[in-house]
Amino acid sequence: MKNFLIFTTPLLVFIIAFLMAIQTMYSDSFEFNDTQFLFLIAIIILSGGVFILVVIKDFYTSTPPPDLDLGTSSNPQSSQPTISPEGKLIIAGIEKIKEELDELKDKLVVGNDEENKQKIEKRIRQSSELFEEGDKYYNNYNYSEAINSYLQSIDIHPTMSAYINLGNSHLSLANLREARNAFETGHKLAEEKSDTQYKVEFLNGIGIIETDEGHFEKAIESFNLSLRLIKMSNNSKTEIKILNNLGVVYFKMSNFAKSIDYHEQSINISNEIGDDEGKANGLANSGLTYRMVGKLPEALAFQQKAFKLYKKIGDQSGEATTQGNIGNVHNDQSKYKEAIKHFQTAKNIYEKIGNQNGAAINSGNIGIVLMRQGKFEKSLEKHEEALKIQKRLGFKLNEAECLTNISNVYNEQNELKLALPYLEDALKINIEMGYRFGQAIQLTNIGIIYGKSGRLDKSLTYFKDSLKIDKELGYLLGEAKNHSNMGNVFALREKYDDAIESFELALGIYIGLGNRSGEALVTGNIGIMYEKIGRKQKALQFLTKAKEMFDVLGMGAHLHRPVDIALLK
Repeated sequence: MKNFLIFTTPLLVFIIAFLMAIQTMYSDSFEFNDTQFLFLIAIIILSGGVFILVVIKDFYTSTPPPDLDLGTSSNPQSSQPTISPEGKLIIAGIEKIKEELDELKDKLVVGNDEENKQKIEKRIRQSSELFEEGDKYYNNYNYSEAINSYLQSIDIHPTMSAYINLGNSHLSLANLREARNAFETGHKLAEEKSDTQYKVEFLNGIGIIETDEGHFEKAIESFNLSLRLIKMSNNSKTEIKILNNLGVVYFKMSNFAKSIDYHEQSINISNEIGDDEGKANGLANSGLTYRMVGKLPEALAFQQKAFKLYKKIGDQSGEATTQGNIGNVHNDQSKYKEAIKHFQTAKNIYEKIGNQNGAAINSGNIGIVLMRQGKFEKSLEKHEEALKIQKRLGFKLNEAECLTNISNVYNEQNELKLALPYLEDALKINIEMGYRFGQAIQLTNIGIIYGKSGRLDKSLTYFKDSLKIDKELGYLLGEAKNHSNMGNVFALREKYDDAIESFELALGIYIGLGNRSGEALVTGNIGIMYEKIGRKQKALQFLTKAKEMFDVLGMGAHLHRPVDIALLK
């Protein structure tokens, strides 16, 4: 039993009162008048009833709800911190049992019908069993079966905790519409019950969806409302989670300075209250942000610190995630053996804990490194392996990532006719799922294929379409890349002034974002354009600056790769 005193007190009162009643009936030493005797009988009935309710409550009560986790991504294709609550649930707990027992009490008071009582108890058991069944499926990453179980539990008796877990399961499969419906329905229930904690959890879930949909201002509004509510209840652990989520939104908006600021706030509060998990999440997400701005030593240091904390608290999923993130940094530094070692470690951990999705992602990561080493057949094997798993799991967006990776291998070998269909299939999936980020990325990738094929008009159209989505989303990094790609097309058309204009637009965004690697690449492109129009001094100025930046950033090995300057080769 969870509370020894709560369990034993009514039992002791019952036993003492019962013994006194026996003594009164059979012993001359205990004499009570009729009123006193009836009062004693009432105490026996009351204490016995309380004891039975405590036993029922203890039998059905699950673990109290933990906070949702803020995870991180290990996929170098996206380099996005995730805010899906993978692996963590809001368990039924006290809230669910209170609802069930209140209903049971109300029904039993009316008539005390034994048959009715048995029906109600059976209903409670069924709902609880289905909920627990959903938890088991969820923790084994079988989200489709978890959804079925939670829906059946809700059908018997809707609870806020079931709606939270239902929404989380849909999020894990990127079913954004269904997840939103679950969170919004649950939020209405929380408002009816005036439950602040659950209102915050549902708003947090809605904010996650709005982030994934690219509705950043709405996401910020949802998270800020959650933050105001949770500060009123002084729940620091949930505040840490929301601050991390805000950091992720600003990351996706390419506002890296603000992203780091929110993650630092979460780390500071985590230090104050001794929350190692919250601190690890903040460190890992900060590491991803530093990687995006080209600060690879800082990125590596943050991921290593996060890994140590995850290992300390026994969070194997966190260990695997940070191992993958460390592999990404080594990959950026062209330390391919180190990168593969860390990706393989991540894959092994995911396989050990039964997370096939995580294992598949890291197979793909290894495939990316093998491609950069020129081992194309082995790279394709890894990507095909990952694709097969993602299709079986039903993770459509991850399936699109695998298709993109396969296309990249063919693209690297200039097998453009083989590369294009994979990108078109990936684009279809992103449109089907309503994932605007993915649509913009695939439009850019298709534009690059057409550019390398010499179909420059079509290439330019795809870059413009991608740029339009990036502007709608406020995705500045995407805008910069598309301006740069458009500059490449103008360069191939020998419209060097137009190319310089596009590259300068990209350069301004990269500088504003603090993205040093992007700044270095575009600076070099501008230098090449000035060389083309005969302005040798200006060309030398930009090319010298670009080389200095490459040397500082350790990006010298990247110059042969098709990044930004691909179409100029």
